[in-house]
Amino acid sequence: MAIMTTEEVKKFVSKLQEIGNIENSNDRLKNFIEYWEKLPEPKFNQPEQLAELIIYCIFEELVDLDDYTKAKLWAEKGMLTSRAKSPYSSYEYIQLGRVCYELEEYDEAMKYFSIAYDRGKKRAFKEFDKKYWEFYSKSKK
Repeated sequence: MAIMTTEEVKKFVSKLQEIGNIENSNDRLKNFIEYWEKLPEPKFNQPEQLAELIIYCIFEELVDLDDYTKAKLWAEKGMLTSRAKSPYSSYEYIQLGRVCYELEEYDEAMKYFSIAYDRGKKRAFKEFDKKYWEFYSKSKK
């Protein structure tokens, strides 16, 4: 169990950027997952929110590949981050809501979209496909 030094963090982030430049999405995903495994424990206590960064990269690759079942597992992992635990962050809730919506788990999607809305109002949905806001705003009671 070790917290990474500033130098180790720089190398780690640099490697993540290299992985991000890999052409093939499946190869990028495989490399991001391997790098997640290399992140020292305690993963969620590493500096610079490295855990959040890698989770986000893996999640986005899975969404791009339309693998919503696996994306949901990573979105749930994202709920363990310090940012998700902040009462001001809506991002992780939107992400989890998006995957549930795509998996047609609409009740669960509403649950997460509602929390996101409580935390960030309509602007929580701003960066995402309009269909999520339309679904939430039409379905909320």
